[in-house]
Amino acid sequence: MVATKVVTAAELSTMLDDGFRYDLIRGELIRMMPTGFEHLVVIGNANWHLLSHVRANDLGIVGGEGGFRLEREPDTVLGPDVVFVRKDRVPPRDQWQGFAEVVPDLVMEVYSPSDRAGQFERKIAMYVKVGVPIVWAVYPSKRTVRLHRPDGSVTELSEHDWLDGEDVLPGFRLKVAELFG
Repeated sequence: MVATKVVTAAELSTMLDDGFRYDLIRGELIRMMPTGFEHLVVIGNANWHLLSHVRANDLGIVGGEGGFRLEREPDTVLGPDVVFVRKDRVPPRDQWQGFAEVVPDLVMEVYSPSDRAGQFERKIAMYVKVGVPIVWAVYPSKRTVRLHRPDGSVTELSEHDWLDGEDVLPGFRLKVAELFG
């Protein structure tokens, strides 16, 4: 058995940039490989549609890859591909340095062929466990999206279906196919 050093969120925040992104799951540092072009396209499309709707309706913030501290001792910090936080839950500007200390209202993660076995599902389960109301797990090769909710329900949508913001993102609707360009 090999003992590994438990890494804290504070240590993660002071690491030197080595060109990789990292997730921190219960103190374990997980190096993320750079994503491919398809991943980039899906994230860009989602961000554009979400940001347009959120800004037009003054609903909150949309971003991606910023760290969210979701658990403490041991620490978990994840950087979702795309994230939405409602306006009434956005931390005050003087708290924007460092990792966000709020559970997002919506998270989108895009599956990449470079994801290690079980790594993607582990992240989705973590978001659900901490209470993210809607998690969109996007599978570009299948052109599908799985919606995960804290009650354990999972809905799979094909490219012919519509993503709906439900009560988290009122009025948002997007045909799944539009995520894929």
